[in-house]
Amino acid sequence: ELYRAAARAGRSVPGDYVLLRAAINLNDMAGWSRLTVMILTADALRKVFDGGETVACLGPSTLAVLTERDEQLPTRAVAVRREIIAQLYGDRQLRNVQPPSLGTVRLQPTYAESCAVLSTISRS
Repeated sequence: ELYRAAARAGRSVPGDYVLLRAAINLNDMAGWSRLTVMILTADALRKVFDGGETVACLGPSTLAVLTERDEQLPTRAVAVRREIIAQLYGDRQLRNVQPPSLGTVRLQPTYAESCAVLSTISRS
């Protein structure tokens, strides 16, 4: 949808949008605790990115938000990290979970190229 709309408007998806990725090391967790961490992380992402951005699960321990590339992104990234930590530390059983690794993933010029990047991320 983004790529079709960008083509129609003569715009660039990589210039206008970015994925904010939150990866959490869940190697030492299993079962409900692992699922709870992912749910709380998704909830934190939705709280900070509450303007209609898309939140998605990209892999077993990676979530992402598709958001517009703007000057507020660094501030929102800090806010989402704080919110994730607050959510996790609010549960005594999850206090040993390391804070997430946050980073941006640049979308590619074409839809197919972006799909290839997402496929690689989903395996990590």
